[in-house]
Amino acid sequence: MLHRRMVSSAGLCAGLLALVVLPPAATARPKPPNAQAQRIVTAFKDWASRWGVPNGSISIMNGTTLLGASGLGTYGANKIEPVASESKAITAVCIAQLVEAGQFTFQTQLKNLLGSYFHKHPPVDARAKTITVAQLLTHSSGITYDPSQGDQGGAIEQLPHNKTNLDKQATITFSQNLGATPGSSYYYNNMNYALLGLIIETKTGAYENHCKNSVLAPVGVTDAVLNPSWRVLASFGGWKISANDYTRFLEYFLPSMHLLSIAPAQWPQFSLGGGAYYSLGTLMRQAGTGYNFWHAGSFAWSDPQTSFGAYFTVLQENVRYMADFAPTVSDSAFNDLDASLYNAATAAAVAPSGLARSRTDLLPR
Repeated sequence: MLHRRMVSSAGLCAGLLALVVLPPAATARPKPPNAQAQRIVTAFKDWASRWGVPNGSISIMNGTTLLGASGLGTYGANKIEPVASESKAITAVCIAQLVEAGQFTFQTQLKNLLGSYFHKHPPVDARAKTITVAQLLTHSSGITYDPSQGDQGGAIEQLPHNKTNLDKQATITFSQNLGATPGSSYYYNNMNYALLGLIIETKTGAYENHCKNSVLAPVGVTDAVLNPSWRVLASFGGWKISANDYTRFLEYFLPSMHLLSIAPAQWPQFSLGGGAYYSLGTLMRQAGTGYNFWHAGSFAWSDPQTSFGAYFTVLQENVRYMADFAPTVSDSAFNDLDASLYNAATAAAVAPSGLARSRTDLLPR
């Protein structure tokens, strides 16, 4: 950060120094701690203690200003860590940029984006070809088979963990019939974002490099990578990024920053009831003249033993915060984190229902 240097005119008159008594040089005063950030950090540490979470970090920003950050255990706010489903927002912004560049629209169907792929790998259910980009973004594609989940076979994690294999993930996904008509209902499914990653890969040649260069680098994020140990999670859960850098990435959700030309009101949205919508890798709700955005990420696997989680909120183009931690926690703990940080950010005694609150049925599994 650049600071304006104050130059005293006395420095231009050295010959007068013996005759003039100068006042003591002004001492630069450190900026006072930000009270809001202090409340959020304290709330996070209290939450971690309450739920027995040994490792975690949190970062709080307003605009481009870092208000505060802290770490626990092996985590630190400048240390890259896996962020699970918070990866979806990175993928979604990457897709939005391609839409803005005229590569396709939110309503473009998969048959027009993955024609070559479908020629080699016809889906079992022909309706899969009619799924739109918007439906993938909002989990309304009709795909209910999620092979990244252990209770559905876990076939994705049976692929080599150190390779993205997005085309193979698509083939596994489309080996089953759709569970619903595209566009008819919401079903949170990692495979929607695996397919978005395949679209990015098809259009640009490389999912990771393209998103790093087009989305992350412009906001000063240079250290983020796909987790070498879990590259297979790729576009739906594979990023490693520090808490500080993730809050920088969240500038894309501040319309006043003009990083995306398409306004949030025009983003794809699928209603979840109560005024909440799923949109670009995040939940959103209108708040005043702006929007609140929030999302939780969670991943746990038994072989190899792996467990981590993350959470972020953007409040009405004002403060935003991101927390990451290990191991991951229960739905109840996520809801408590959501409420505790919101209360701290707003100095509220109780979080009003439906501002930045998540719901257990909206959390990644």
